[in-house]
Amino acid sequence: MSVRLNRMTTEYNAVEDRIRISGDTENGPCIIWVSQRLAQRLVLELFKWLEAGPQLVNSDQSPEEKAKQAQKKASPMDQLMAQQSASAAIKPQKSVEVHTDTEQWLATAVDVKMIPEPEAIYLNFKSQQNHQAHLLLSKAVVRQWLAIVHKGYMAGDWPMTVWPDWFMQAEQKEVSKPRQLH
Repeated sequence: MSVRLNRMTTEYNAVEDRIRISGDTENGPCIIWVSQRLAQRLVLELFKWLEAGPQLVNSDQSPEEKAKQAQKKASPMDQLMAQQSASAAIKPQKSVEVHTDTEQWLATAVDVKMIPEPEAIYLNFKSQQNHQAHLLLSKAVVRQWLAIVHKGYMAGDWPMTVWPDWFMQAEQKEVSKPRQLH
């Protein structure tokens, strides 16, 4: 049986050299460990989906213009701007609370399904012991989550070969922005 992740906190764990997803479910918290190998495959799938289209349809366009625009693949500059916008919109939130007795498991597979209406992606993390946890993410949330996962890649000194140039440029600009602390 698959539980729904209502909220999640994603971070790199240096001791495990894995990404840890702390999920809030209807059954309480859970911890899902994601290896570099699985993360590489998942990140590639997410970028394929982001880059495939339909993309960047303006609500002010006529139905014909929307249909025509939806068939176009977004340019790297469009992707860069969308990524910068999504990264800038990340709001700090309270982390999902986990405890020493929180159920945890290693994800060995992720089912990925593209949902056309509303344009979203369904992820179902699975373990060899039949644990499953799923969630549905919009494009904006996928972009935000990728920005968080990217920080984990950097912290773990993992290979950056799966990250497209437009993403790296967007995140480089996001990192170099001055931030005011209060």
